[in-house]
Amino acid sequence: MKSVQLVRLLTFFALALIVYGAVQSVQYASSTNHEETPNSSDGLVGADEVASNEETSDEETADEESAKNAEEDAYAPQPLGPDANEADFDPVPNQGRTSLYAGATFLSTLLIGSLFSESIHILLLMAFVTPLLARRHSTNDMTKGRILGFIEANAGIHFSALRDALDLANGVTAHHLQSLESSEKIISWRDGKLRRYASKGTPEDNILKLKTTVVGTRLAVLEVLSNAGSLGLSNKEITSHLGISRQLLHHHITELKRSEYIFPITSRKRSPWAISTLGSKALASSKTSAMSN
Repeated sequence: MKSVQLVRLLTFFALALIVYGAVQSVQYASSTNHEETPNSSDGLVGADEVASNEETSDEETADEESAKNAEEDAYAPQPLGPDANEADFDPVPNQGRTSLYAGATFLSTLLIGSLFSESIHILLLMAFVTPLLARRHSTNDMTKGRILGFIEANAGIHFSALRDALDLANGVTAHHLQSLESSEKIISWRDGKLRRYASKGTPEDNILKLKTTVVGTRLAVLEVLSNAGSLGLSNKEITSHLGISRQLLHHHITELKRSEYIFPITSRKRSPWAISTLGSKALASSKTSAMSN
């Protein structure tokens, strides 16, 4: 799968950025510490000179201090002019910091996304866990057969439900699903944050019904809008009917609009929503499926 290969490539690139950034940061810190560390031999020479010149006059001492102050002033940072660039006064810029932050940000985003999206979670499992399990030939055809049989008997089941029903680990489930889909024994499709599966031999009419079947809160939204007719309902009115939060309704409204099951009546920002012809068909199909079950 191209998406799996892309995730692997981007992850390895992010790790390379992190390693490069860490190495550059260590080298930068080492060079800075080396420049600030005084030379021990200079200290010994200075001690010998102090021992041998105990009777140096106050005038000579003042001259030495004056010369030392002049040398320190020469190396002191100068104020930046209006056209000066602050980076020009940094002799050893830490170029690895940006690479380190970029790699860490990408990996963090990927991991956080996997916590909230089953599709991303499965993608990561297929990218990194299944190659390891593919080498273990002992955990094999029996588990794969159980998964295939369960999918044939429960078309449209999603990943988490399949995993829990067969009491399997995430990695094992993802590995066998990828193997079955690669061998064209099953098919899958995305349903919001879920990924659903069906056997390859499932009739196309049944697959279409599975893909258009609306359940749960989205089904309730369609029913409320269907009863409202052409006048439609606003978000506030829908939340009042269903007793759900605005955030939850916004999520379901977005998905229903993406599926073209509903549409805004006007072009205003907070326009009322009405059910579309496609939404009415999906609602009828969902009710028929519920009655047959």
